[in-house]
Amino acid sequence: MRTLRAIVAAWSLACLLAGVELAAQEKAVAPRFDIESKLDVYPQDTPEKTLKSVVQALEKGEYAYVLAHLADPGFVDAMLKQNKLSFKEFVQEVKQTAKENPEQLREMRKFDLEGEWTVTDTTATARAKSLPGRAIIMLKIGDRWFMSNERTAPGKGKSNP
Repeated sequence: MRTLRAIVAAWSLACLLAGVELAAQEKAVAPRFDIESKLDVYPQDTPEKTLKSVVQALEKGEYAYVLAHLADPGFVDAMLKQNKLSFKEFVQEVKQTAKENPEQLREMRKFDLEGEWTVTDTTATARAKSLPGRAIIMLKIGDRWFMSNERTAPGKGKSNP
C-alpha cells in the first residue's frame, strides 16, 4: 500500500512539475532580432522593474538586449524602417549616442532611485524632483512593460534623447 501511495505521489509531482514547465514555456518570449529574452535577469512585469532592467542592461553594455526586449518595439521597428538601418547598425548608433551623452544614463538612474510613479493599465510615468519637466514613460504591451522613447512629462513638450 505504501508503494502504491509513493508511486501516486511521485506521478502527481511529475505531472505538477510538467505543468509548471509547460506554463513557463507558454510565457516565454520569442527571440527578437535573434536575441533571447532574459526575463529572469531583466524582469518586465512592473514599470519599476522594467526601468531597473533597462538601467542594469545599459550599465552592462547590453544595448542590443535593451533595443530588442526592453524598448518600445513599435519605436524600434519604426526607427529601423524610417532610417533604413539593420538592427546591428541601429544598436551601434544607440551605443555611439550613449557614449556622447552619458547624462542620459545618469538621468535614468535618478528616475530609478527617486522616481514617483503614476501607473494606469497601459502606461506608467516616473517623475523625479531633481529632474523637473522630465519623465520616464513606460508602455504595457501584453503582460510586459517597455520603455517609451518619450522623456518629457505630458503637457511639457517633447524631448527625445
